[in-house]
Amino acid sequence: GYYLHRLNPVPVDWTLLPPREAELVLETKRTFRAETRYGQTIGIALIKEAPRILEDLVGQKVYFQLDPLGKGLSPVRSEIFLGRGILSYIGEENDPESFDHYLNRTGTYFELRRGFILEQIEKANWFYRFCESQNKKFEAILRLGSKEENEWQNPFTAMLLGKKSALTSEQRERYLASGTMHFFAISGLHVGAAALAIYYCFLIIRLPRTFSAIAGLVILFFYVQITGGAPSATRAFLMVFFFWGAAALTRKPAPFSALVLSAMAVLLAYPVQIWNSGFQLSYAVVGAILLYGVPLGEKLVQFYRPFGGLPEVSYRLYHRTVLSGSRRLFELFAVSLAASLMSSPFTIQYFHLFTPGAVILNMVLVPLAGLLVAGGIISLFCGLIKLAWLSTFFNHGCWLIIWCLDEIINVFLEIPGIFWRLKYDLPGAGPMAAIIILGVMLVLRAKKTPPSGLAYCLPAIILGLVVVFGTHSLT
Repeated sequence: GYYLHRLNPVPVDWTLLPPREAELVLETKRTFRAETRYGQTIGIALIKEAPRILEDLVGQKVYFQLDPLGKGLSPVRSEIFLGRGILSYIGEENDPESFDHYLNRTGTYFELRRGFILEQIEKANWFYRFCESQNKKFEAILRLGSKEENEWQNPFTAMLLGKKSALTSEQRERYLASGTMHFFAISGLHVGAAALAIYYCFLIIRLPRTFSAIAGLVILFFYVQITGGAPSATRAFLMVFFFWGAAALTRKPAPFSALVLSAMAVLLAYPVQIWNSGFQLSYAVVGAILLYGVPLGEKLVQFYRPFGGLPEVSYRLYHRTVLSGSRRLFELFAVSLAASLMSSPFTIQYFHLFTPGAVILNMVLVPLAGLLVAGGIISLFCGLIKLAWLSTFFNHGCWLIIWCLDEIINVFLEIPGIFWRLKYDLPGAGPMAAIIILGVMLVLRAKKTPPSGLAYCLPAIILGLVVVFGTHSLT
């Protein structure tokens, strides 16, 4: 009900009207880092002024795809500009998996294409101008150390700044097929890795806990905004905000409570996010990790005791190394399994991909990606304090990690049966399967007595039944 209250009303009369040329004053609400092959800038804006015959459109959101005012002069968030193009109504009867359907769900019913940005009417506010200039500065720092562009610079820039348009079409297809495309959208992985890097830096210099939490949140906020303030990054920041906020208030942090509270905050501010695939994936996956992955990891660690008959005081370096390594391996496997079980219903729904092999692949790639993001953050920090030679050093190290990631993915994709192209037989099967799996995980976590090992197999069994009986192959 709250979502419907906040949603723009559908302009019913426009369902019968044809496209026409229009000149509109638009306020930029969101820009997409990608550009079309013709160099057009794309984004979502609010119609501020319109000709008298179109004045009923004032206050409506419009998706624009226009030639920029000058080379590289794309509008910045909050900027007001005059644009001219072909205005058309996005009908409600469209493919549920199309981008037009997504725009409809977010209350955007119009698009302005095949036109130009004529003039800038009002500059963006100082904060967004600052973020845009810093974004360009960040990109320059991340490219230090290479006299000519190499094929690893673009994935590195895409991963640190969320510029997926920097990827080649071959790289896009490869990362999408392997289920690793989420590495290149600023999300929980990036914000979490950045938060850990900041936390350990503050820990090394022994800053007070409260000050560290506040300063860390400020730095993270600027990083999220400078990278474009994407919804996925903002959601991840809110998760960290409520978690570190407890520490700032000298309260014991509760990860699941922070997750639920951040979801409520996002939906109160932007209720249209409920239809966003990224919102559904991020909160469902993090919830599964907390409810299922962490307890499962503890269960596996308790089950595996290679030196059970040996007193702990007698442990040597070999024993401690084996125990510590096995513990990390089990925890990583449990987290990867939880993420894969929870994300699979959504990836089949939105991308028609089922990647069971991603459980093993993510165990290798996620730590490397986290190390890559942390290295990139350190490189940016060194560049900002004028230590270009140190930034160059870290950049080369990160390019080497990118090369390793790419080679591992190439080998992974050669294995038969690693990924399948599937589609649900029923339109709403994906979200329903996700709700059931998450519900089972919640019940398992809420039990007073620890669940048996067989109970932990239930989410995998449910997903298997859905895949076998509820999907069909697209190949």
